[in-house]
Amino acid sequence: MKKMTIKFLALICVLFATTTVGAQTNFLPNGKADSKTEHWHVVKTTVEEYNGDKVFVLRNGGHLHQWVQLTDEAIGKYALFIGRVSSELADVDGKPSTNPPYLYIYNANPSAISEGQIMRDDAKGENDWFTIYAIYQLPKEGFTGFMKCILYQQNVRKNHNVPNEGSAVRFDNLGLYLFETEKDALEFAKAYK
Repeated sequence: MKKMTIKFLALICVLFATTTVGAQTNFLPNGKADSKTEHWHVVKTTVEEYNGDKVFVLRNGGHLHQWVQLTDEAIGKYALFIGRVSSELADVDGKPSTNPPYLYIYNANPSAISEGQIMRDDAKGENDWFTIYAIYQLPKEGFTGFMKCILYQQNVRKNHNVPNEGSAVRFDNLGLYLFETEKDALEFAKAYK
């Protein structure tokens, strides 16, 4: 009976391990707008329902940000800030797009502010959803434990003397994840939905 119990416990441990291996922890509270703008500092941002989901909606240069505290175990790892986005107007026929969705992340140490590397897969058309992300290696020196995650509507039309027409950009399925290598972060980002 004792051997059977030990074997059963060993089997449970193996099953538990296989279901958690490769699982990633999202360190960003309320990345799906389910709790409206809780945890976020907002400017010109609303939460609206779009295709049955609650999403963050920015217009007229809106933005929102959130401070996330990480432990010293994060030092040297790669932080991936990622989300799904869409825009009411896309960059088509060489015309400047509406103010497109944009995100970035940085370490809160005032003497060592660094942005994450920004990657975008541009939308193929209006209201298409696509993934954008920033990857940032947490510094071994000057790490405060706080990361600032920022979402905003970039104002590229201003550079083309085109007035802001109030079109929306949407953000959903946002996350902040930690990885041992940049390669691991990129592989996760490429498969993100």
